[in-house]
Amino acid sequence: PRPHFTIVFVGQLIHRKAVDVLLRALGQIKTLPWTLLVIGDGLERGALEALSLSMGIADRCHFLGNQSNAEVRRVLPSVDLVVLPSRFDGWGAVVNEALAAGTPVICSSRCGAADLLS
Repeated sequence: PRPHFTIVFVGQLIHRKAVDVLLRALGQIKTLPWTLLVIGDGLERGALEALSLSMGIADRCHFLGNQSNAEVRRVLPSVDLVVLPSRFDGWGAVVNEALAAGTPVICSSRCGAADLLS
């Protein structure tokens, strides 16, 4: 195992994408070293940053804002896991992109792309 586990979320920071659910889940992992990279922006960014601060995990969560497609393709192979926790998502293209990069993915069963992981 690697000494530090890096997780990435890529997408809009909106309610439907459920990044708050991801933050709450990661907040339960106290003893293992992890970092979350959040690539994207949206109406909930401030609230999500505040949530990470209130949970005491802000130092592990890096909100990187919008990034170019080329940058996302560069990052995907270098992380340990891509997570798409959406409350609903018609597909979730980042799942395809991560799998093509050889990066493991966890996505909610409410994403169309979950079919690729079954």
